[in-house]
Amino acid sequence: MKKSCSFILPLMNIFPSRRLCLAGTALILLLSACNNPTTPFAADTTVDSIWADSAYQRAKKAEFYYNNNLRDSLFVQVKEDMEFDKEHKQWDWYYYSWMLLVNKCTFGGDVKRALEEANLMHTDATKRNNAYGLALAKYTTALVYACQENYEEATIGFKEALRRYPKDCDPSVLFVIYYYYSSTLEEKNDQESNEEVLSLWKAALDKTFQESDKYDDTKALWLYQYYKALFGYHFSQKDLVQATADLDSMQYYVEHSGNTVYGVTYLTGSRSKLALASKDYAKAISYNNKEYIESKKLGPTIYIKAVERRAEILEAMGKYREALMLRNEFERLKDSLNQVDSQHELNEMTKRYELDELRSQQEKEKGELKQRQMNFIVAFAIILLIILFIVSIIRHRSRLRLAQEHQKLIDAYKQLTIANERAEESSKMKTMFIKQMSHEIRTPLNILSGFTQVLTAPDVELDNETRAEVNERITKNTARITELVNKMLELSDASSTSVIEKKDNISVEQIIISAIEAVGMSSYKMIDFQSEITPKASNVTLLTNYDQSVRALSLILDNARKFLQKPTGEANGQSMGKIRLMVRLEKDKNIVFSVEDSGIGVPPSEAEHIFEEFVQLDSFYEGMGIGLTVARSITRRLGGDIVLDTTFRRGARFIMTLPLS
Repeated sequence: MKKSCSFILPLMNIFPSRRLCLAGTALILLLSACNNPTTPFAADTTVDSIWADSAYQRAKKAEFYYNNNLRDSLFVQVKEDMEFDKEHKQWDWYYYSWMLLVNKCTFGGDVKRALEEANLMHTDATKRNNAYGLALAKYTTALVYACQENYEEATIGFKEALRRYPKDCDPSVLFVIYYYYSSTLEEKNDQESNEEVLSLWKAALDKTFQESDKYDDTKALWLYQYYKALFGYHFSQKDLVQATADLDSMQYYVEHSGNTVYGVTYLTGSRSKLALASKDYAKAISYNNKEYIESKKLGPTIYIKAVERRAEILEAMGKYREALMLRNEFERLKDSLNQVDSQHELNEMTKRYELDELRSQQEKEKGELKQRQMNFIVAFAIILLIILFIVSIIRHRSRLRLAQEHQKLIDAYKQLTIANERAEESSKMKTMFIKQMSHEIRTPLNILSGFTQVLTAPDVELDNETRAEVNERITKNTARITELVNKMLELSDASSTSVIEKKDNISVEQIIISAIEAVGMSSYKMIDFQSEITPKASNVTLLTNYDQSVRALSLILDNARKFLQKPTGEANGQSMGKIRLMVRLEKDKNIVFSVEDSGIGVPPSEAEHIFEEFVQLDSFYEGMGIGLTVARSITRRLGGDIVLDTTFRRGARFIMTLPLS
């Protein structure tokens, strides 16, 4: 007699093309009751049955940890089980426990360890000449390759696992291998080989269930899985008649295996899929309504498939607006499913590339602050001694000096406090910048993906107004992504001190025209924009870098545009404010660009702070606080500079200077 270890498979495939491997979908293993609980996989009269039963009980506990995703407990249990099995020569249970560990690593995304453990299992089984261990080693290796979409290596591994699988071992693991082998061939689109594998699988099922009745409890389950794979094969072959028969068989075995909510939902979704392929849209939407309701109970991973199928049906029916709404819902669900993984990746990236740097910077700043405080304390003590000495000579003068020095210390301490607050603010802004960039890039990408799916759907017909709106939003979000990437590239170069090559002889007027066009100033109808250039400056040619000069000036103009006062009534034609660009020649050496705006202005105390990375004095306005940083970096590397004119009171005025040569 054999001890049965039945594998209950999930209702969906686990390959990365369906994004379920990373979502945590995995094999669910359960030990089933049997007539002889003391015998392992194969009858073995040479091994004490007590040890075999103990190995079985240990494996049952490990499978409990596996099924409930208790990874740490599973790894500890497997290590103990393998030591026990090795000591008492329970080799089938030994390799079975090892397989649990490898599969958990595979479905947990730890591919490197999964391959290492599978190779160690193969080496160990080869040394012991254990056929069952060799079969499991080939199977686990193939499963890793399948999850990595390396279907060529995966098919070779599954085929070798079937060849090596001992005939006298429990067939449950054999059926699992057939299931994943068939799924891999379906992903690979190798229908000829898949047909052969399905035929071999069916023969193995028939042989198992005809020769013995001890697997009756699992017969319905395994035949359901077989017909599920067979349906996928016939559907891919567009044999809708046979696919319909497969679904009828699936329904029979779902009913006989307990009508689980997963089985019923998958079956309903498959019938909707088949009706859609047959262009029976009424039946397709009817089945989808049931799938739509039931899948909500099973969580977003399954519900999202019902939403996607519903969108496909509505598109086929010509209901494009409703389909578009569902596509947006699909994108929202997909974004929600990936949010945890994306946040985890973002946190890992932050820890890896930023956290150590930020912590070391903060510790350094704290140390410097303490040292400065200590220095000031020492200096203060010295000053006090000097003051006490002077008091004995000229009391009045000493008192006055003490007051002055004390005030200086207070001012210095305030400056240190402000500097520390700014350093902490900069650290927070860096972290916020990383999160904001992740959000800013993902949002337009989701919009582009949704509209692209609608536009590329067969027989899509959109009226001119809708098409124009879609085109405008695609163009806008494409430009948005491009601008974000450009800003990231510029920011990475902002801290550079290398001199920019001056290779262009260009007129001042051309720089002005190009910068105004780059900002698109003419498109802002509610802004009163004026530009003035003195006669001497208009005839001047600069030896500079044309692209970088234009970029620096356009960033200053764009900064002025963003910080204009918001309009109180655009509808009645009220202006958002004024921007004035004035250009003049200074001492026949420099060209001075003066950009004035009537916005909220900048306090004189922030004149240098605003040029630091990620600084935003008012978060109400758009931007990420890097424009002025990049502009000053470019200008200084061209031999010029940008400063804030603190004497200007009617808004803000920035002065950009470029040398003639």
